[in-house]
Amino acid sequence: MLSIESATVRFGELVAVDDVSFTVPDGQTVVLLGPSGCGKSTLLRSIAGLQPLDSGRIVRDGTDIVALRPHERGIGMMFQDHALFPHRDVGRNVEFGLRMKAVGSGERRERVSEMLRLVGLSGFERRTVTNLSGGEAQRVALARALAPAPGLLLLDEPLGSLDRELRDRLVDELPEMLRRVGISAVHVTHDHDEAFAVGDQVVVMGAGRVLRVGPPMEVWADPCTETVARFLGHRNIVGVGARGQVPWGEISVGPGRVVVLPDAATVVDPGGTRIDHRPSFEADVVASRFRGGRREVEVVTIDGSARLVFLLVREVIVGERISLVLDPRRISPIE
Repeated sequence: MLSIESATVRFGELVAVDDVSFTVPDGQTVVLLGPSGCGKSTLLRSIAGLQPLDSGRIVRDGTDIVALRPHERGIGMMFQDHALFPHRDVGRNVEFGLRMKAVGSGERRERVSEMLRLVGLSGFERRTVTNLSGGEAQRVALARALAPAPGLLLLDEPLGSLDRELRDRLVDELPEMLRRVGISAVHVTHDHDEAFAVGDQVVVMGAGRVLRVGPPMEVWADPCTETVARFLGHRNIVGVGARGQVPWGEISVGPGRVVVLPDAATVVDPGGTRIDHRPSFEADVVASRFRGGRREVEVVTIDGSARLVFLLVREVIVGERISLVLDPRRISPIE
């Protein structure tokens, strides 16, 4: 297990990583998620031994590895730009770490073949890397990082340079590849969908600090703070009075600030039977967009006080006035 304990990195007056702590359990992938400049890549470089800590500890299996040089830490790293050696073919790129460990030629060939098979590139040993597609190059980079059997793999925006189709494909395949080799990983990204698809745990960072830690679904449904909620793309942030009052009526939660999840709303017939006696409210449909296989509907409450976005099952049309009820289980308090 990897444990980051009160890690801090400063560049002059700038605190890039500010007292960060979290753990990476054996065999799990932890994703560092946050906007550019939040300190996630700096922290990854510190784990790799490429950036010294100003204070704190990095502990693997009970041993502080801060004083160890990068090659002594047993950690693999994969970068966004793949950093393949252009003068070496695919096989010699993948075997590079094995050569550094003085692994025999027969074992190297077997391991290279095994890793290329794992990433779906069997038979690519003699291919030149300059003739690879972007997705193939990333797979070769992953095979190279995995070949020496590191105890931990660090991935720094590994899919950021790929087009959407390739990124989505590798996002689907990467967790299974890591599970098959039984390796722990720390994965850095600013992409929410990538983070939630890849991570067993998500660490949301902002301004060098950890803002939220938890399983992907838990972090999404309960961001805890308005800062995290807005970063994750939640748009339905509402102030609720002591008795559940909101400007357009009443909801079954409160008081305080809450985030209403986009799947919280159900369309009901005006004046008809309510769901579990929940209060309803009316709103006008002002926009309807099809995104990622789902219909995203934007509504404005009839008093004009709120603009909300929901994923609705029932088909509605722009200009229609609809009645909605909210599921209190899909509403979370935030600070």
